[in-house]
Amino acid sequence: MQAFIIDDNEVSLFLVKNKLQAEGFTGTVSSFLSAEEALEMMVLENETKLPELILLDLDMPGMDGWEFLEELEPYKPQVKASCKIFILTSSLSLDDTDKASTNDLISGFKHKPLDATDVQEILSHL
Repeated sequence: MQAFIIDDNEVSLFLVKNKLQAEGFTGTVSSFLSAEEALEMMVLENETKLPELILLDLDMPGMDGWEFLEELEPYKPQVKASCKIFILTSSLSLDDTDKASTNDLISGFKHKPLDATDVQEILSHL
């Protein structure tokens, strides 16, 4: 099993990875400081390699989380079949919450920092 954490903050990447592992996630965790880098890893030369879990920050320089999700639209059937995407954000914007609730690629919406209950809920979807 593989998880991707996409966040432009190194401290957040470290904390989320450690929380996942502390709560029993035994798969491989790959961290990405940019959405572009993660997308490159997932979609290579007409071959799509999806992790089972993506924890995605919304507010990032360059490609933000919403743009990342737009780039996944052509792969929607594959994503929905094999990958769970959770928004992980510090945003308190109701617009973000509403937008996430209408995007069917998104399995859930969590606020930073993640606690043990959040992680257990995420892992229960896998």
